[in-house]
Amino acid sequence: MFTSKYLRPISCKIQLEQLLGKIGTCRSIMTLKEIPAKELISKFKKSPEIRLNDKPVTKSAAVLIGLCENKGKLGLFYTLRSCLMKSHTRQVSFPGGIMEPNVDKNYEDCALRETQEETGIPQSSVEVLGTGNILVPFRSKGVDQIQIVPVVGIIHNFDQIELKPNSHEVEKVFTVSIEKLVDERYRHHTQFRSGRGYSTPVYTAGDERIWGLSAILTHLFLSALLPQDKYPRKIPHVQPYQLKIKT
Repeated sequence: MFTSKYLRPISCKIQLEQLLGKIGTCRSIMTLKEIPAKELISKFKKSPEIRLNDKPVTKSAAVLIGLCENKGKLGLFYTLRSCLMKSHTRQVSFPGGIMEPNVDKNYEDCALRETQEETGIPQSSVEVLGTGNILVPFRSKGVDQIQIVPVVGIIHNFDQIELKPNSHEVEKVFTVSIEKLVDERYRHHTQFRSGRGYSTPVYTAGDERIWGLSAILTHLFLSALLPQDKYPRKIPHVQPYQLKIKT
């Protein structure tokens, strides 16, 4: 259950856009060269620390929110998890994984290493801009509770990179343009009734439906990247009700 000690990403009383309401946003972005990196990361770091349960964290992970230009359009890089994976099979995710204490010096190292292992993108092709705030998802399957840190990076010369998805971990890789992610025709939401209820964003612009933690990260990132008029923050939520029967 949620406690007052932890923030909900989107709830019936605390909408995500309210949590981000005091955060400024960068101007409309069209190309990689126009991205004001310091300003973007400053805004992204001000996103709320999201904890979806109060279980003790036992492991840390990092994912790469990769900005790239594919066929002339600025977009984000995603993977579709393989059906061979033990959990979250065939779900869209950002490339990343668990930190290895004796290998990774920081979250950035972890995100780049995992991205190369999963997709074949060389670490040298990614320019790290910075990190966002910690996210703790619902109770992880198995013993460990994981906390995730998003790492923002620019994938340079994306069109020239030979992508080599690791078939054991990744079924396919794809990009979704920022233009489509902000398009209202492809923006939806899923509403959950547990607790006081909450809603999370869903995107249907790309090859696969983006939902869950990946959609939350996408929403937080776009909220920092774009102004309100280009990317509205509000996510619909219908208040739960009880039917009263007169006797």
